Amino acid sequence: HNSQDDQLHCIRQKAGSNKAVEAYLDYVQPPGVLKMWKFQMDKAQDWFVLTNKESKTWYQKIWNNRKTFISKGLLPLMKVSSYIIDYVKDIFLFIYLYNRLKFINSPVLQGLIIFHGITIFVSSVTMGLASHNNVMINLDHIKSPNKRRFMHFLLFLLTP
Repeated sequence: HNSQDDQLHCIRQKAGSNKAVEAYLDYVQPPGVLKMWKFQMDKAQDWFVLTNKESKTWYQKIWNNRKTFISKGLLPLMKVSSYIIDYVKDIFLFIYLYNRLKFINSPVLQGLIIFHGITIFVSSVTMGLASHNNVMINLDHIKSPNKRRFMHFLLFLLTP
């Protein structure tokens, strides 16, 4: 059915008219703003990520190639880059605050600074283990066990 009114009309026709159907139809609420916004964002993401295989004109083919390049190449690169920039920013903030720890008299602030450093370390170890255990990066297609171990070791060292 194309609209919610059509759906409700169909339910009324197929289920008949009694107290249970009336209670069900009264229960059905229209979607809220958040649900509508999520639906529109999903629709926009599908339009951007999914390519039309039956492109007829040359500019549709070029646009599909650009959409593929952006969705498969540029967006993941930007996600990883922003994660690394955020991670490095957190490390530098922790180093700066740790060097100023002797000037801070509040034990609560000192504890928060230490806790911040611990969370950075734990997230680093978690990301390293996740990439090491083929959770995020699957290295099973590498046939040589020595090359696979080297790549795991390299990823473990390079993962923040």
